[in-house]
Amino acid sequence: ALGLVTLGRGRAAVGLADLQIPERLRRFLGGGSEPGASEGLAGRSLMSRQPGGAGGDNARVGAQAWEIGEAEELEAIASLAGGVNDRDRGVPPGEDQVAASTSGGQVMEGNMINLDVTAPGATLALGLMFMRTDDEGVAAHLTVPNTHFALEHARPDFILLRVVAHSLVMWNKIRPTMEWVQSNLPPLLRVSLEPPGDLEASLRAMEDLSGRAVDREAIAQAHVHALAGACMSVGLRYAGTADATAAATLREMTLRFVRLKSQCKDGKVGLGALIDRPTLETCVGVAAVALSCVMAGTGDLASLRLLRRLRLRLDASGGANSG
Repeated sequence: ALGLVTLGRGRAAVGLADLQIPERLRRFLGGGSEPGASEGLAGRSLMSRQPGGAGGDNARVGAQAWEIGEAEELEAIASLAGGVNDRDRGVPPGEDQVAASTSGGQVMEGNMINLDVTAPGATLALGLMFMRTDDEGVAAHLTVPNTHFALEHARPDFILLRVVAHSLVMWNKIRPTMEWVQSNLPPLLRVSLEPPGDLEASLRAMEDLSGRAVDREAIAQAHVHALAGACMSVGLRYAGTADATAAATLREMTLRFVRLKSQCKDGKVGLGALIDRPTLETCVGVAAVALSCVMAGTGDLASLRLLRRLRLRLDASGGANSG
């Protein structure tokens, strides 16, 4: 919703400059502590340690604040262990039964940002806010991880959203060619997945070059998600244009994902040990949706035949989530 409200406004959004929205979104995208958490802890520590005046009023205030915090912590621990009954809290029996029955559980996450919750929304909001602005600084925060360390701290499915958001910012640089789709892969992810022997050779060469074992599963899954995100970007950029080059590129990428899925029939060896079939089915669906966006309203027979083939394939396998 935030991205749609500030769609394409970038840093020139009227009345929002003082809210530092891009900086806050980048924090929700990259992780760290909650804004203001450290300041709050520092203020509490300063209050509890500040010496009192003539009568020691400040010291008593600090001690009282500490006692309150300790009581709240003990109650939270007790609730996790099975709840605090009315007798422990000094409440007459039967007086707080309704509140106890409707109270929810507590999730204690600390002051760190939960990227699994915040990263998808922050990624899309940042991309929509700076859509078609060609802001290199914002686009740099949305690039695909290019080091093993960064790749270990990024979920593969979030890489798809990063590629889409990056393309929204750099809207004018999207091209409908296979070369542009492949260019969204950083050097770390430029491995060949077909035939399967090429993937093994590429990963072995990467391990020999770095001198240590690499996360093969993360590299393979990030590879297909980045390609799927590039397909979706082409679909958004050329939606409704019936561009022949874009349609041919997306048809080829859809068939490539289908071939990769067919190679994952055995989930214990080869490509199947690195990428699960539902992941590749998601990539097939993304590429098919992108093709539908480009050829919307045209009645293109080649696209309709491909979509019909995909539909019949799902009927034969019993659904998208079972294969």
